[in-house]
Amino acid sequence: MARYFFHTRTLRVLQHDDEGLELPDVDAAQTAAVRLLRELTKRLEGDDQAVELYVESDTGEMLVTGSLSLRRVARGATARQQSDFPPVLLRGTA
Repeated sequence: MARYFFHTRTLRVLQHDDEGLELPDVDAAQTAAVRLLRELTKRLEGDDQAVELYVESDTGEMLVTGSLSLRRVARGATARQQSDFPPVLLRGTA
C-alpha cells in the first residue's frame, strides 16, 4: 500500500496534508478524493466560493486534481446567457 496526501485550497485557506492515507492504489485515492471534495463542498459559504483538491503520492508526484467553484449569477440569467459557462462533458460521450 502507498501513502497518498490530500491537499486542499479554498479562497481563504491552503491546507497541506502532512499525514496522508494508506491506500491500495491510485484508483482508491481518486475515490477518496471524490468523497473529500463532496464533504468540502458542504462547507462552502457565501455567493462566490471555490475548493480545489490535489492528491500527491508519497514520492511527491501529483496524481489527481479536482475542483468545484460556485458563482452567483445575475438574477434572471439563463445558462445560455453566461458566455463563460463551460460545456458539460460526461464520461463515454464525445
